[in-house]
Formats: sequence, C-alpha cells, structure tokens
Amino acid sequence: MNRYAFDTFYMQGSTHLVCQDYALGGIADGYPYAIVTDGCSGSRDTDTGARILARCAASLVALLDNKDPDMAAKNFGNLTIRLSREFLLPGLDKSALDATLIVCVALADRFRVLAFGDGVIFASAKQLNAIIEFTHSAPFYLNYLEDEERLLAYRKIGPRVRVNDGEFKNPEDRPLLFDFPYAETDRVGIGSDGWLTFTNEHGSVVPVTDLENELLAFKTTAGAFVQRRVRNGLVKKLQKNGFSAADDISFAALVKE
Repeated sequence: MNRYAFDTFYMQGSTHLVCQDYALGGIADGYPYAIVTDGCSGSRDTDTGARILARCAASLVALLDNKDPDMAAKNFGNLTIRLSREFLLPGLDKSALDATLIVCVALADRFRVLAFGDGVIFASAKQLNAIIEFTHSAPFYLNYLEDEERLLAYRKIGPRVRVNDGEFKNPEDRPLLFDFPYAETDRVGIGSDGWLTFTNEHGSVVPVTDLENELLAFKTTAGAFVQRRVRNGLVKKLQKNGFSAADDISFAALVKE
C-alpha cells in the first residue's frame, strides 16, 4: 500500500488587509489530498468562503477516482459548489464563495489535479509543471455555476485561459485536469497565483520558474515539511533579498513516500 505525506502553507500578501488564500491537506475516504483556494479580493468575506469551499471539496475527493476524468471533474465541481452554498454561514452573501480552487488527490497509480481558476502546479519533473493564467485577471469561479446571471456576465467579458505561456483558449467553464503517473513523479505541489507577484522595490519580478525546484526540494517529509521549506526557507530568503509578495500566497504539497 502506498504511503503519502502532505503539508500546507498560506500567507497574507503585502497589499491585503486579510489573507484570502487557504490551503488544506488530509485524507478523506482513504484518499490523500492537497487543496489550495484563493478568494476574490473584489468580493466580501472570501477569506471565510475560501475555507468553506476547500473543506467541502475535501469531503468529495473520492469522486475524482473515475475512469472518465471529464465526468469526474464535472460531478466534483457541481457537487462542491452546491455543498459549499449549503454550509455558507448566516449573514454571508453567496459571493463569499468567489474563489479559485485547485485540488490534488492521490489515486492508485497517479496524482490527479483539477484547477478551477488560475494558479501554479509543480511536479518533481520540470516538464510537468503548469502556470495557469486567465485574461482580464478574471479566473473562473465554481460559484458562477449556481448563478446564471453572473455566469452569462462572465462569458461576455471573453475570459480565456492558457497554460505555460501557450495559446489562450476558451475555458468552457470547466476545470483543467492533469494526471501525473507515479512513474514520472513522486510529488506534486499546488499554489495560488500569488507566487507570480514576488517583486522588489525596483519592480523586478521573481520568475516562478526560479522557485519551482526549491518549492519541492524537501529534505524530509516528517512533520511540517512545507512550513519549513517554504515559510522558513524560501520566503525568508526572498524577503532577505528585498522581494515580497503583493498578493496572498498559498501552497500545498502531496508526496508519495
């Protein structure tokens, strides 16, 4: 039987009053998982909504173990947002659930990753990494699926998505799905788009490709291994060199031991 380790990290960005990112790792119904969410800064209470979305997604990761990945993604997305709306706290507007969602789950022979919105995905083999960007700074939110008026308005602005500087394509309101066989990688890290915002006082930006190797270079997976590597190592080194993240950042790793 395969064994896995998981750990997470999230941090408030320099331009934010509260951290709207969240990261979560665990095991649900026997499936190890890692999740990151990034709440929309233009909607209220998304710091709370992002957490609700992540927790509800975690409870449904078993749905991703399906031979038809497109069907798995569709069912998972629809049920996650519906469940999240049921658990929305009294007094919160439904727009509190405006958040991106990236989920990594360990299956029998592979890691499966779904991305609803923008962010970064890293695997231990460099060619497997993915940087997901949307035009107009308008990522797709699962929350739009439950509000036809907002979904139509979103489609009208013509958002398009690309991966790794490729061609921008119509997102078609469905997630990007990636499968990483264990024969090719033993670890996957997922993060919010905040990793693209590390800049210094001169406006120089740290290319996320410069960070990818360090983010997954764990000396051990004992204890809070992501906290040690990211918070106490990489982030402190960047700050020492004069770089800070304007946006919130989050990161979660899942490692096959």
